[in-house]
Amino acid sequence: MCEFTGWVEDALGSFESTPPPATFDSLQILCRGFIAEPENLPRHESIARAYRRWGAQLQASLLGEYALAVFDKREGTLLVTNDALGIVPLYYSHTSRGLAFGSHLDTLLRHTGIGDLDDEYLADYLASGVCLGERTPYRAVRRLLPGRTLLWSRSRLRVRRTWELARTGSLDLPSAAQYEEKCRELLRNAIRLAVRAAGPVWCELSGGLDSSTIVCVAAESGGRPIEAISIVYGRSREADETEWIRPVIQKTGVPWHALDGDETPPFSRVPADFRAEPGNYIDTPLMSGEYGQFLDSHGVRAVLSGLGGDQVFLGSHPLPVYLADHLRSLRIRRLVDGLMGWRVRAPARRSLAYWLMACAIRPTIRRFLGEHLWQAEGESEFSPWIRPEFARRYRLVDRQLPPRLLEWPSAGAQSFGEPVISACRLAGNRNHLARSFEFRHPLLYRPLVEFMYAVPWERKAGARMDRILQRRALRGILPEAIRTRVRKKGIDQTLYEGLRQYRIWVDLATDRSRLVERGMVDGPAWLEAVGLARFGRVHHSSQFMAALTLEVWFRRLEEFSKQISFGSSSKGRTES
Repeated sequence: MCEFTGWVEDALGSFESTPPPATFDSLQILCRGFIAEPENLPRHESIARAYRRWGAQLQASLLGEYALAVFDKREGTLLVTNDALGIVPLYYSHTSRGLAFGSHLDTLLRHTGIGDLDDEYLADYLASGVCLGERTPYRAVRRLLPGRTLLWSRSRLRVRRTWELARTGSLDLPSAAQYEEKCRELLRNAIRLAVRAAGPVWCELSGGLDSSTIVCVAAESGGRPIEAISIVYGRSREADETEWIRPVIQKTGVPWHALDGDETPPFSRVPADFRAEPGNYIDTPLMSGEYGQFLDSHGVRAVLSGLGGDQVFLGSHPLPVYLADHLRSLRIRRLVDGLMGWRVRAPARRSLAYWLMACAIRPTIRRFLGEHLWQAEGESEFSPWIRPEFARRYRLVDRQLPPRLLEWPSAGAQSFGEPVISACRLAGNRNHLARSFEFRHPLLYRPLVEFMYAVPWERKAGARMDRILQRRALRGILPEAIRTRVRKKGIDQTLYEGLRQYRIWVDLATDRSRLVERGMVDGPAWLEAVGLARFGRVHHSSQFMAALTLEVWFRRLEEFSKQISFGSSSKGRTES
């Protein structure tokens, strides 16, 4: 079951769904995704047993990547939840009539209707390109936040917090070797569970450390056979990773499939289908069209992705903001030793004053103000093509870093947890692209995330090298060139080259622009910004891409609204 929609009506207390639920004992069960344990039970029976054992706390104990609903006919109660990290999204709408919920937002909208758009969501999205809170583009529909469970009983809805990463205790193992061994064990277990599927399982292989980790660990385990799939770029050399992909294929011997991204570059055409949230339109036609068709032609049922590894294993040399905890607790000697160590060993030669401000004073202030800890340098102002009246009304400068979703006990906990939760949201957005197969994310396996959260910072972050624990744990498993690789290529070249070569997105963005009509951007300034972007000149890349995808989303939403209205009218005529 790839997707589901369900609803209960307050007046009747009845439960209905599409497709019909599976039944076990007196429970009616809906599920999307996979349940990690146990292997020998049907999925709905595993959920039923978990529900009978843990009840409302089911989420905290059931591992996997899933969204599910359990209606207890005997008690007249409903539980709706997803995996604790929110990797598989779940949406709901609570009105005076009852509760509607679903695993896919566009499918749920066909039941609830679109209603009014949420201007706060749209402002958040334009400011930063992402909306991490519970809001959706539709005022009446909410996304279930990580660690939450919906409980419905006697016409009353409660949202209960049933898991928190911040509750994970600290970890103190005797030696570095034991941390490495535990990391390897969790990686092997995560991938062993993720490859269970009723059909072929493939792994994405991009040439980076994370996708290579999944392919090499899966091959090393000698369990279920896998195959690898990559997007390569025959002409865009600044984006092509083939030279890093081949060592993994040579070491593991797994069958490899390569699709050329230059054959269908970004912005070469507009996706024809409607996607309920604007962010999904950033995917290239290859990802949203040919990619899925190619997988379908081979009967693939699950695709393992390395998304989240950068956040879980602390890639890209993260700043040691955990030193702010020493400042807060007045452990001055430890603070000074930590700052001096980073000043001496970090590749970027910075003064002691810089490290003190960036890693101790500024994070302490941001925590006091209830803000996120991260801010991209040089992107603290809104773009010049955004209308000043709109920017002032919705405080766009403040929205570039949205308020914290969760409370964290320390700066170190927050600096680890926030990026991980953000990565899980990205995984959830990507899950909407897949209908006939599942994306799975073994590097976001919850026990692995909890382990990395609990590892002392000195064991997992260093001034000279990022991903310390991952690199050491995979010695002998990864090709050495990959294990010690520092930088990875990006696809910026293909993005702007696609805008330059193909005018379809440019024409949509500038012909009777919906952004202009809604008062979000200034017409002449936006026209100039789109023209400059065709030559790679962008003032604020995340805001520009957000605006471009938002423009296309508004147009697709208009078409989708007509479909829903026509369907409702036809149904009404038939019933009458």
